[in-house]
Amino acid sequence: MDAFKEGHFHDRENREHTVEITMSDKDGISIKIFDSYGNPSGFMYLDYLPGKRIFLSSIYCYNYFRRCGIATMMSNLAGYLLRNYSGYLIIGAYHPYRASLDDAEVSKEELDIAARSFYEKMGYQIISYDDYLNNRDKYSDLTSSDFFVSDEVHISTLVTKKIEKQKYPFYEKDGIIYQEEPKQGRKRKRFLL
Repeated sequence: MDAFKEGHFHDRENREHTVEITMSDKDGISIKIFDSYGNPSGFMYLDYLPGKRIFLSSIYCYNYFRRCGIATMMSNLAGYLLRNYSGYLIIGAYHPYRASLDDAEVSKEELDIAARSFYEKMGYQIISYDDYLNNRDKYSDLTSSDFFVSDEVHISTLVTKKIEKQKYPFYEKDGIIYQEEPKQGRKRKRFLL
């Protein structure tokens, strides 16, 4: 089943963004976010794999919009959209990078610090292949094949997160997804799909 949804939300700086979500049983989930002028703010792509795996092929927030809640919103929204996949494992290559359309110059060290902080805050583990080989008991949800995209492509470091039933900051009413009301004293971020 293919589905397309659109929504809007305000980031921490109160700038409005549009969210475009494409969901496909075959192709996975695509989340794209644009500012009110149509400029890209961020994107996230997830692909379904065999063996109860979902591959996080990319999550990216453009430099101008970093630390404004965009990547957190995408990650929470993806969790909400995948809520029926409890027990599945999200895996992806840990590869901090700067997108070619992102005009900001950021050092590799800055990208690494920001990426590690984000993944850890969102509940992901960052696991090197060597660490996995030396501590297989610690990573019982993983297999060696999780580190190989194909016979030619080896992932040296993974990010992983088990999908668990949990409460996400969204609810549905009449087929529309809304963001829940904020806690006392916090500004409301409107979100409507």
